[in-house]
Amino acid sequence: MSDQKIEESLNPPAASCDPFSNLDAFKVGQDFNEFQAVIDYSVIPLRKPGKQQWFRVHPELKLDNVCFLEVEQDEGAPESFMLTGDVAPSLINLPGISKRSLRLCVSRPNSSPFVWAIKMPKGTGAKHDDWGISAMKLAHIAEGEWIRMSSDMQLGSYKHHTATAQWAEPVWPSLSISEVLRRSVGERHIIASVDHPVVRQLQGLQ
Repeated sequence: MSDQKIEESLNPPAASCDPFSNLDAFKVGQDFNEFQAVIDYSVIPLRKPGKQQWFRVHPELKLDNVCFLEVEQDEGAPESFMLTGDVAPSLINLPGISKRSLRLCVSRPNSSPFVWAIKMPKGTGAKHDDWGISAMKLAHIAEGEWIRMSSDMQLGSYKHHTATAQWAEPVWPSLSISEVLRRSVGERHIIASVDHPVVRQLQGLQ
């Protein structure tokens, strides 16, 4: 055997380093969902839908007839607290108390979740009930359609626009309503006693 053949047998030619020599190596399956990571939302905002947001409302995950206490702040939006059913009747005359319907929503384009605490109408027929009545109607519409909500100050109620685009159905967090509220209201914003510091402060007791 010649010296050249011996050298070739000991040092075979290197494999091609051209990344485009085998295009099949780049192909993936047609089910792209396998690449979607499951998002775990550690915090879910408690807020109204933004006036520029298209949103949907979950048809089942909700909690009605819940009392909320809004505490005014020096700056920014009020701080919200959820009252237990045992405590609420004792604090019914406290300023900032209202009955709410808590609805899980998502907004486009990323199905970002938030909780809408809708003020439930008192049923007295008073003019200010129109805000709550219209909000409840819009929430029902948004269970099946993407809508955008705005305030009509002249009418004293909310109005909506329905999207004409053929958007996909929303992607909902895989959470129970209890876990949704844990991440939106939070344990720190639960009032389970008339001796809660926030209550005592509003009553002028501390």
